[in-house]
Amino acid sequence: MPSSRKQTLLYVSVAVVSSCGMVYELALGTLASYVLGSAARQFSIVLGVYLSAMGLGAWVSARVQARLWRSFLVLELVVALVGGLSAPLLMLCVAQGRLFDALLYSCVFVVGGLVGAELPLLIRALEGAGPFKDIVGRGFAYDYLGALVASVLFPLALMPWLGLVRTCAFTGVCSGGVALAGTWALPEPQEGEASSLRALCAGAVVLLILVAAGADKFVAGAAD
Repeated sequence: MPSSRKQTLLYVSVAVVSSCGMVYELALGTLASYVLGSAARQFSIVLGVYLSAMGLGAWVSARVQARLWRSFLVLELVVALVGGLSAPLLMLCVAQGRLFDALLYSCVFVVGGLVGAELPLLIRALEGAGPFKDIVGRGFAYDYLGALVASVLFPLALMPWLGLVRTCAFTGVCSGGVALAGTWALPEPQEGEASSLRALCAGAVVLLILVAAGADKFVAGAAD
């Protein structure tokens, strides 16, 4: 049974993961509308692709039978890199026409699939910590709360203060931070496993910080 401290970390992770996933979705939808036009059309397509990918990710997550907490951390690390680097890379592909479209929807699909797999893994990791109906209820409550926070912060704070590229990179730092913090909660990790995963997470966070610092160059590249 997970300790009380680990339970708290898991539930906080649910809220942060949900917030980050919502920011990636909103950022990619915004970028699609900027570049491709027709905001209603692009947001509808991005939302549809993202939600369908979440469903597929949730379905695939059922195939993971062991080491659920480690699997979640690996997924979160990949989400941090794909989501955090999505806007910078897409900015560099703005002038490439169809390549931009393909990369955009690929990013939406991959991020949606990974985010969709995370909550089921976390809920299963908490199994045995109390009545299952309470675990599911709290898990979804934190998930929806995180989405609400992100949906408010994105238009009111993140975009006006950070811009699109820095918003994605900063969100990637948050995702990577969740994975990094979670390495201290790995149950009985194999020798060197926690250290290796910790180093990968730290490296991803540093990379995304550097990308955020150079955001203006990506925007300038898109304008050329």
